[in-house]
Amino acid sequence: MNMRAALLAATLILFANAAQSACSVNPTPVAFGVYSPFSIAPTDTAGPLRVSCDAITLSYTLQLSPGGAGSYSPRQLSGGGYTLSYNLYTDPLRTVVWGDGSGGTASVPGALALPGAIDHAIYGRIPAQQNVGAGAYADTITVTINF
Repeated sequence: MNMRAALLAATLILFANAAQSACSVNPTPVAFGVYSPFSIAPTDTAGPLRVSCDAITLSYTLQLSPGGAGSYSPRQLSGGGYTLSYNLYTDPLRTVVWGDGSGGTASVPGALALPGAIDHAIYGRIPAQQNVGAGAYADTITVTINF
């Protein structure tokens, strides 16, 4: 049997739009690792998105862009002439798509007493049995923090 596996470098490249210069968003790449198009189970992962601020108590919301696909349903990783459907979620059961609050997506609220930092988990999933070639796949997501 000739098994092809797609190596995913689903890099979360983030840009923050902050209303206050005392805060920053520090992402860690969400890496899916090796994806096998022959597996019957989805490929799941998680990664942190850290919000850090210097002073006062602050409430905010975090929004994620749809990425290169221009759609939340589904997002797409691209590589080698192929696309691989995936999505990012607000919850570990992967039922709520993390977006901007439109079209059934949700933004994530947060608050912290400053100085301080808080991590928000980003849960990723690639549905099983997508017919793609081997290679590196990536997407770029923009994070917006609203105060």
